Amino acid sequence: MTKKILDFIEIKDTNGKKYLGGDQHWYKNKFHALSGCGPTVASEILAYLARENPKKCGGLYAFDIKNIDADDFVLHMDSVREYVKPGIKGLTSVSFFESSSKEFALNRGVKLYAKKTSSKLEVEIAFNRIKKTIDKGYPLALLILRNPYKEIEEYTWHWMSVIGYDDENMNIIISTYGEKLEFDFKHVWHQTPSYRSELICFRQEES
Repeated sequence: MTKKILDFIEIKDTNGKKYLGGDQHWYKNKFHALSGCGPTVASEILAYLARENPKKCGGLYAFDIKNIDADDFVLHMDSVREYVKPGIKGLTSVSFFESSSKEFALNRGVKLYAKKTSSKLEVEIAFNRIKKTIDKGYPLALLILRNPYKEIEEYTWHWMSVIGYDDENMNIIISTYGEKLEFDFKHVWHQTPSYRSELICFRQEES
């Protein structure tokens, strides 16, 4: 059995506290903080790509990518949100998340490609897609809209970054609110007319 976690972006605040990825509550505007999970995840993944491939993707992050400062990262989040902009009910369109993230990148001289995982796929197939993506060194953006499982209840209508997996129990490892969590993917990928989750991955090369 295999467990793998990406070396995801680490952010330090002025007190030296470390975060795994960003936190939407860092947005200064109250509405931006409330609805900011989508742009925060886009900000994390774009910064990750900039760090992992500075030659091709360095333009995706305008600050020191080797030592990510929380104040700088908030400015980055603000810039990303100008493109990846939620509506009154948040950001629930994966297509818009894709196109707006690509537009941000293109305006910084970077052409990104995206691959969505169909919500119609069986859970085992979708999990294998995650494994292959993580094994290639790419995180995924996960949107959970509605979900019936209690342990996921507070993470519904919410975007998160998938940064790893544990295939012994078919678990995924995610980053949200600057912290690492682990979910049973069989519960996450609960696809019915009433419940839905989505996955999308960005990379700098077409696959």
